[in-house]
Amino acid sequence: MKKFQFSPLWRCNEDCLFCVKGTAPAGADKEFPVAKAVKLLKAKRRAGFSALAIDGGEPTLYSGLRRLVGAALQSGYKEVSLLTNGALLADKKELRALLEVHPKARERLLFCVSLHSHKPEVSDFLTGSAGNFPKTVRAVKNMLAEGCRPSLYHAMTRLNARALPAFARFAAVHFPGLHTVTFSYLYPPPHKMGNMRIYPRLSEIPPRLSAAAGILKAAGVRVELSSCGIIPWCLMKGTESLFLSRSLQENSGTLTCDSSKEEPMPFLKAIYDGERKRKLPACAKCALGMICGGVWDFYAELYGTSEISPCGSARFKALPASGGRAVIRAPQTSPEELCLRVFNARLKGYAKIELKTARPLPGKDAARIRRFARGIGCGELRLSA
Repeated sequence: MKKFQFSPLWRCNEDCLFCVKGTAPAGADKEFPVAKAVKLLKAKRRAGFSALAIDGGEPTLYSGLRRLVGAALQSGYKEVSLLTNGALLADKKELRALLEVHPKARERLLFCVSLHSHKPEVSDFLTGSAGNFPKTVRAVKNMLAEGCRPSLYHAMTRLNARALPAFARFAAVHFPGLHTVTFSYLYPPPHKMGNMRIYPRLSEIPPRLSAAAGILKAAGVRVELSSCGIIPWCLMKGTESLFLSRSLQENSGTLTCDSSKEEPMPFLKAIYDGERKRKLPACAKCALGMICGGVWDFYAELYGTSEISPCGSARFKALPASGGRAVIRAPQTSPEELCLRVFNARLKGYAKIELKTARPLPGKDAARIRRFARGIGCGELRLSA
């Protein structure tokens, strides 16, 4: 499903310590004129986009939000997601007004609410907003009461990492009917680098994330790991599948737009760019080297690199191998992303894989993908177009 991620404004009623967005660049509008925004969404729908995600800043501050959502649904978007901190939707009237903009709003309007702790004091500190925690919690409960199935977005930091299982229990108990919890490592934006001491030690995350995922799944809640905070694969340790399911979805046909630029979803590409990242000499021996950008420079300076442990091919040869064959139909994209798809199938237990692309791959790319597949224990890889 082609997805258009649209930011109609830069303002927010919170000031998260890790916010990627920042302020509007020089020369960019701080807010899209409503008529222009509606026209843009209709044009993207005609271009084949069937999913829309509206974020910000904080989208509930956008004066034309109701009109925007109504126009999107009227244009035929199959789903419209609102990425919000929910503070203004603690008012039931505000929420109901959004749900009444179109006959199918209750069915197709989805809410993803940022909630970064189950402790008010931690939440307030991370979001830079005293008093918003109870409003956010009330907003999620309002959504559930209205028959919606909201999701939560939870950024993992030094302040909340050890409490991931406790947060999961809180979410399962207080929000029965919750659809998804998306956990995320932090993306270190240049304008927030002074706050990056809140970045957690990466080796502490996987056991706690796995425990939290187990609690949520037992409660019927879907669990995902966002692709925006790419970390080395050797530090995911059992949570790789959570990351892959979300990142492949987000980075296949997703276009982002705000008042300063329009571009494809940038985060998966950042895996390979080496932007502000480094690799150790030992990383050259890693079976996943082709799909790993290394560790953030600031992280290496903060914690060192002793946690980095390259993944040897023996690790993947030991994975179970079903007798079946995985057939992957992939868009024509980079060799690295194709390797991610092969890796995803291997983690699901397939050692025989057929990768079908729109056009035959150049010989050099095909050779790289075959070499990668062998390194992760694939006994057979077929490439076809």
